This record gives sequence, structure tokens and C-alpha cells, in this order.
Amino acid sequence: MSLSCECREPHAHTRIVLTGGPGAGKTAVLELVRQHFCEHVHVLHEAAGIVFGGGFPRAADGNALRAAQRAIFYSSSDPPTGTNSGTCLRDRPSSE
Repeated sequence: MSLSCECREPHAHTRIVLTGGPGAGKTAVLELVRQHFCEHVHVLHEAAGIVFGGGFPRAADGNALRAAQRAIFYSSSDPPTGTNSGTCLRDRPSSE
């Protein structure tokens, strides 16, 4: 639950990517941000989790791997639309 604020002006979009290895605390930090910052700060889900969680096939051959990398890149490259978000934070493992 994010805090509300009185600001209704459009914001310049800022993207912050939080990286680190497994167990480094990325998700915990993002959960704290989600709880303690106003509605203009959006915490986005990890791009690879969205892509593979949605059924994108995991395959080891070169073409499938490149397709997965493109899908992950494009799912993380744009901020959410239809919001007045000033800052977007994303969880990204360092191995991605």
C-alpha cells in the first residue's frame, strides 16, 4: 500500500534498477519502498519472472534464447502507461 500525496502534476520519468545476487535483499528493499513511498513511485515486477511466468518457453537453443532476451528487454524498457509515476523501480537479478 503506497502513501497518497497532494501532487497532481506530471512527473519526469525516472527508472531505477536494483541489482544483486540471490538473497541480497532486492525484493525486501522494494517491498519497503512500496509501503513507505507515495503513489508516484511504482515498483515493477522482475521482467524475467513476468516473461517466463506468462508461459514463454525456456529453451537452450540460440534462437529461443535470443527471443527470450528480447522479450525480457522490451518488457522492462518502458515505464507503466496511464500513470503519473515519477519513479519506477525494478528488481533485476545480477545474472540477467
